[in-house]
Amino acid sequence: MGSRLFILAFILLLAFCPPASTQIRPQQHAQLRAALARHELEAVEQSLRRLEKTAPLAFVNNNYDYLLARVLERREARAEAKLIYQKVVARKSPLAGYALFHLAEIARASGQFAEEQSLLRRLTKEHPSHVWRERALRRLGASYLKTGQYEEAIATLKPLSGTSGLLARDALAKIGQAQLALKQTAAARATFESLIRNGAVDDAALRAIAKLDQIDEATQATLTEAEHLRRARIYQTNRHFAQARKHWLAIIDRFPQSARRAEALFQLGRGYFLEDNFQEAIRFYERVHKEFPQTDEGEQGFYFVGHCYQYLNEADRAIARYEEFLKAYPQSKYVGTCHLNAIDTLRSAGRDQEALNWAARAQANVNDKFIKVTALFHQARIHLAQENYAAALADFTRLSSMNLNVSGAVATTNPAEVTFMRAYCLEKLGRFAEAADLYLALPEGRSSARSYYGYRASERLRALSTNLRAKNLIADRLSRYLAQARQAHKQGNAVAAKAAANQVLRLTDNPQTREEMLKLLRAAYAKLPDYQLPSFTLIAAGRTAPLSEGQSPATDTSHRTLANELLFLGLYDEGAVELAAATSDPSRDWAYSMAVYSARGDQASQSIRFAEPLFNSVPDDYRLELLPRELALLLYPMPYRDALARYAVPRGVDPLFVLALARQESRFDPTAKSPAAARGLLQFIPSTAEEIAAQLKLSDFELDDLYDPKVAILFGSHYLQKLFAELGTPQAVAAAYNGSEASARRSLARARSNEIDRVVIEIGKKETKEYVFIVMNNFWIYQALSREEDSGQRAARP
Repeated sequence: MGSRLFILAFILLLAFCPPASTQIRPQQHAQLRAALARHELEAVEQSLRRLEKTAPLAFVNNNYDYLLARVLERREARAEAKLIYQKVVARKSPLAGYALFHLAEIARASGQFAEEQSLLRRLTKEHPSHVWRERALRRLGASYLKTGQYEEAIATLKPLSGTSGLLARDALAKIGQAQLALKQTAAARATFESLIRNGAVDDAALRAIAKLDQIDEATQATLTEAEHLRRARIYQTNRHFAQARKHWLAIIDRFPQSARRAEALFQLGRGYFLEDNFQEAIRFYERVHKEFPQTDEGEQGFYFVGHCYQYLNEADRAIARYEEFLKAYPQSKYVGTCHLNAIDTLRSAGRDQEALNWAARAQANVNDKFIKVTALFHQARIHLAQENYAAALADFTRLSSMNLNVSGAVATTNPAEVTFMRAYCLEKLGRFAEAADLYLALPEGRSSARSYYGYRASERLRALSTNLRAKNLIADRLSRYLAQARQAHKQGNAVAAKAAANQVLRLTDNPQTREEMLKLLRAAYAKLPDYQLPSFTLIAAGRTAPLSEGQSPATDTSHRTLANELLFLGLYDEGAVELAAATSDPSRDWAYSMAVYSARGDQASQSIRFAEPLFNSVPDDYRLELLPRELALLLYPMPYRDALARYAVPRGVDPLFVLALARQESRFDPTAKSPAAARGLLQFIPSTAEEIAAQLKLSDFELDDLYDPKVAILFGSHYLQKLFAELGTPQAVAAAYNGSEASARRSLARARSNEIDRVVIEIGKKETKEYVFIVMNNFWIYQALSREEDSGQRAARP
């Protein structure tokens, strides 16, 4: 009797309390998603494996197997990921199309092109409405081309060639390559000709003229002058100087009376100059001057010879050329910059007094505000390098009374820099109270030179607080601003409270004081109309809870279903694309929501496009700590963490610095190409990219590979490792990245100091200096966001 009662009780227990192993609790899913959001891939993998063992049916019904495959692929465990993707396809999951694409990528990475092609064909056939169908066709066409299946390549790419934009032009270029390989020369020529009409100079046009050259060399065709000129210009624009050279030379040799002869000679010199082959550059610059002294090309050629001698460290010959130029072209628009280049040459040679003489000469004789300002700025920098701080202070004080809003191609200064350097000189002269007040006059912010120097001023103020001779006066100012902030807050004066609280935050690292000031600032912002941020509601998307045992999984492949499943899994890179395809909503909340989901899914360019106009009206001094984090991450997104962890971290390169560069270089658009032919996320020019590819021993590298974010980050990390090893500081590295390694070395040499403020002021080009300001502002903001993220994650952990 007792045993029968026990069996009955056990049956009832099973009936009313099904085993926990058949269910996945919402809490388990939330923990899994949180770990994925923190990019803790190993922890995510372990959690998924436990769920697979304890709830195998729910594991599959909720598509956790697809998530596990994605995680394994991201961790480079491709063999196991492949097996799981195959199971996802076999069970006809709604995510089978994505699984097929990832299987094709794995096959391609291992050189199994026949398998890649089979998988891509299956994807395009079985999933005709897939959002990645065009991407798959493009990849399939490229694979056919690589393996010599030219007719298949043409058939695959032809539908894409009828679309618009870069995709169509890329498809046409590949079709032309396939036609040429099939010896359909006339058809190939027609295809390539279509790509270079109307002045096109993009990647497709570059590939087209390379193949046209190949055709014409094989047939020994004779080109017209106009055709040589067209091809030379396309090559030159894309920085393919060696290929451009043969066309420039053809114009010179075959068309001696050509109206473009001066252009050809000058561009030959320019190409050699940009390759740092200064001796050959001189030869053509001299030649264009000799033949065409009254043309712009002849005048510039004569002038640029001085630059060549400067970079060859032949100071006497450079100065002699600049003197000759001033006599030969006294009315030239280059008269002023000729003086500046002479100063630059003499400074590099360590001939300070001669450089000072040229600076005085420029200020006295050149009737141009930009030249006068820049010559005085040169003079100040020479005095600074000599550590003649009294003379430098006098120079910077003179500059502070001048109109610095003058434009020019080389470095001018700006009011923030002049104020900072006056404070710096006062500090060096021991006039700490005056220095501190000038530093405090430079506010911190998000962008611009003013913000950069505001941040640097705060760092120097904190350094003064540890100086035995200055710490009391810094403490006095801290006490004064703290009292002002509290009093203004008490009186309801939000403007005064904000100003004083900001100064307190620059003068102390005390956590309690900082927390008090941030609370005060939050209250002040609430009263100030300009500091009211727009509010948005994040529209929920995707399933929110795991399917229970009794619920049937989705089986259709609509964009809505795919978005729901992918976003439920936390796979925003794919889910955001599906969501955009599934929904057409003009509301601002929807635009905000798509920006958030895009930022979470490594599509940061879209989030920046949404956020930048929004922040144009937000005051520059709005404290980052008080911004809603989701909003801050739209303006300063943090994508590509896997690639950064794989390539930057092992090389000792701070991933946040890579993000700071990428944000400025491309706004995180992987397909970006600059007018200077720089490609991809981190904007590499061809010569640098090919040099890095050789160092990495990538035998099959093509320039188009730079449009792959992983490749861009690999190249960027490798290059930055080298720059940091030589130059040390992020400011000097940013200057080298934008200007050149040689120019960064010159800045370091002229500074005659390792102090970063002495180095930055020596940056020789306005564009490069502004680039450094922006990149460093980005870097500091990313550091702050990262600290906030780390703090939040620590608080969230048990």
